[in-house]
Amino acid sequence: MKNVLLAITLSLFSSAILAAQDYETKCGNVNVVNAWQGGSDQYGLRIALDDPMPGCEGGFYIPHSGENKQYVYSTALTAFSANINTCIQIELVSNSIDDLCKVNLIMLTK
Repeated sequence: MKNVLLAITLSLFSSAILAAQDYETKCGNVNVVNAWQGGSDQYGLRIALDDPMPGCEGGFYIPHSGENKQYVYSTALTAFSANINTCIQIELVSNSIDDLCKVNLIMLTK
């Protein structure tokens, strides 16, 4: 019985480690916020930090059809205006467009 519990615990632990490795977070100050209401490009919102994340040198994006795009835009605009440290999380799965990475989460920190 102990071996079964140990195996289950190790399995859950290794799954949690793998899940945590699917995301990466970069923090800095927002120095670019671009928003498009429509268009032929694949992104509707572009955010760039003062220190780019390797692989995301062009910044981060939300697609035109992105859910909660208006909230991410509001958060990024607040961070830009108030010069607040901002963390952007991306999923490491290939959601990149050229040198832009798709935003998964945006956080403001003090």
